[in-house]
Amino acid sequence: MREYNTANPKYHMTLIGTLVTDYGGKDLAGILAAAKKVKETASTAKKMESELIQNWIRKGWTPSSVFNLDHVAD
Repeated sequence: MREYNTANPKYHMTLIGTLVTDYGGKDLAGILAAAKKVKETASTAKKMESELIQNWIRKGWTPSSVFNLDHVAD
């Protein structure tokens, strides 16, 4: 990804952005929650969860909009 971003500075990509595109915010949050429970993946999952939350903040999402994201299918 670093090589892509260097070659295409106008089209900066992040790992979390790519995963959100592929899995959606709700599913990715669940995947990260599960990964935090596994010793070998907990540290990385915590970092990625923080990036996901920062992504929501950058988009201007409120806590209620994130909560609603979790309950759309209910």
